[in-house]
Amino acid sequence: ANAVAQFIEALVDKQLKPPMSLTAARGRGKSAALGLSIAAAVAFGYVNIYVTSPHPENLITLFEFVLKGFDALEYQEHADYTIIRSTNADYKKAIIRINITRSSRQTIQYIAPSDTHLLNAADLLLIDEAAAIPLPLVKKMIGPYLVFMASTINGYEGTGRSLSLKLISQLQKDNNARPPLKLEESIRYQENDDIEKWLINLLCLDASTVPSISSGCPTPDACELYYVDRDALFSYHKAAEAFLHRLVS
Repeated sequence: ANAVAQFIEALVDKQLKPPMSLTAARGRGKSAALGLSIAAAVAFGYVNIYVTSPHPENLITLFEFVLKGFDALEYQEHADYTIIRSTNADYKKAIIRINITRSSRQTIQYIAPSDTHLLNAADLLLIDEAAAIPLPLVKKMIGPYLVFMASTINGYEGTGRSLSLKLISQLQKDNNARPPLKLEESIRYQENDDIEKWLINLLCLDASTVPSISSGCPTPDACELYYVDRDALFSYHKAAEAFLHRLVS
């Protein structure tokens, strides 16, 4: 609720601000927060709203909560808005556009991360799973409009804590962005749930950044080559688990 409130506060202000980012582990409600913020943006009169993500299927939850927001605003499908779904078989009929006609023409449009040239008329851009998009593309998408973004710091989207932190650090450096909003409470599990902890450990979802080499690559004579036994690597031994965590970070 706090994240949505802060997004709405920025929408009400309607002043150009540095990008606002939201981070959390998977299943904390990031996409839902973005979706409700989009519904609020429509209510506040934002005309050209763009949404991007590595793939339209990443936005299923986001659009679900856009529609829940419309329900709360008493918008009626067909009377106040129409939904357009993709005809691309790879996108599995994912929503790619919503046209709103209640009081004036407004649009919520999905674009691919590479389609930055379509943002010339944008009033608001939302980037879901931002850390899964190459950093140069994310930086290219930043423009003279409000930007909200969400990143998974661990999860199945392939983003990871290190990439999320790198993205946020770069935005703070280049765009004077504020520290990210955070969602801590899980929607799917109780607090400190043992099953969630087991899944995180099993899939190495909490892999963090390993300190980088200070200058260049090590010399060959400083390296050692090892043959790793597959059974030992996946033996669930504590040392093997620590190595796997370093490998995927």
